[in-house]
Amino acid sequence: MIFSPLLKKGILLLAFCGVLGGGVLSAQETGGSPITEEGLKALDSNVFANEYMLALKPNVTRDRIAKIKDPFVRGLAEQMAEKKFDRKARALTAEPYEPVKDLAERLRTSQYSKFENPTGIFFEEGEDVLLVMGDPKGEKLNLVIHNFGRDGGHSSYPLKEGVNIIRAKNKGLGYIEYFTSNYKKAPKVHLSILSGKVNGVFVGGVSKNSDWKRMLENSPTEVVDIVGNRVHLVYPVEELKQFCPDKGEELIALYDRIIGMEQQIMGLYKYRMLPKNRMFGRVIWNGFMHADGTGAAFHNGTMKEVGNPDRIPSGSASVWKRYDIRGLEAFKKNEFYSVHGGFSTNNVNEDPEVLVPLTALKEAEREGKIGKLDDYYYVTTGNLTILKEARKMGREIVEQLKMDGIQAAILVAT
Repeated sequence: MIFSPLLKKGILLLAFCGVLGGGVLSAQETGGSPITEEGLKALDSNVFANEYMLALKPNVTRDRIAKIKDPFVRGLAEQMAEKKFDRKARALTAEPYEPVKDLAERLRTSQYSKFENPTGIFFEEGEDVLLVMGDPKGEKLNLVIHNFGRDGGHSSYPLKEGVNIIRAKNKGLGYIEYFTSNYKKAPKVHLSILSGKVNGVFVGGVSKNSDWKRMLENSPTEVVDIVGNRVHLVYPVEELKQFCPDKGEELIALYDRIIGMEQQIMGLYKYRMLPKNRMFGRVIWNGFMHADGTGAAFHNGTMKEVGNPDRIPSGSASVWKRYDIRGLEAFKKNEFYSVHGGFSTNNVNEDPEVLVPLTALKEAEREGKIGKLDDYYYVTTGNLTILKEARKMGREIVEQLKMDGIQAAILVAT
């Protein structure tokens, strides 16, 4: 049987340019007044440090901030003065990528991700988006707002150098679309996004599991962006809290390894054809798993498998795990989960102690009926497991038990 702990709860960090932080006041939160170019032009150059409006100039006083007429910009400056503004999460650098159709033709594959350059910013429908873009040197960039949640929705907006004020047609996460045939020489483009709520981007090799836990806890929407070297995932927050609450680093590293092996088999490493672009996988809420022109689609009901970095399969297992139970007095629903493929797990997932009676064992320990309960419990699946692998896992587990001085073991039946 397999009985995996649902790790703990977590959060995300902003990806390419910063870490997760507090949101900025939206136009709606400042009384409903829209952001206007007139309001921005009315500002003199003595308030913000530069055109990206990410920091105040030195010695800007509260009195000076109070005189800003535009309510949104005044709220922005107040957050900066009160050190509540997450500058790193809102300072972005968009990188150029090979057009997905050109890449697919060159590699003779399906299309790679259309959602490179995730901003980690979530926008509500009807919200005014304030975005400042540096000089793109003739390249064309767009802001894409895509809702990977249950409601769906997609919109795209061309960007210009300088201030961009956009009314979001749908809610969703923001992405900077920057695909160009000049991708090898095109410049990186600096931007700032001053409205919307920080959702963050978890970046493999940069972000830590502590960032992952904070991201999941603080996400203002249904999904989060998870970016590795080879793959970009958009997975559901609630299911990640349940099945991968504190192993974001392990999850994206696993996907990167899988995609890396595929690309190695394709000869992309050998012939130096490895693209900068990433493959893409996202959650869907209806239908069944499939691949399409967007990427791989995984139903949210499959997250206990595709979002489980421990990779213990529901059958034909060749790996085992042990989990720390120090400090636990009982196995609780929604904290532990069975993925065994050989029986219906409904009753076990409703009450995990049906399978592993931790409460009874703790009571027996207190009453002196047993000496001491070990700090760990061990799991795997025997369903369809070949005898050779079962013997191998058994020997490995026994060796670990001997090393820990364990004198007896309870084999719970499924």
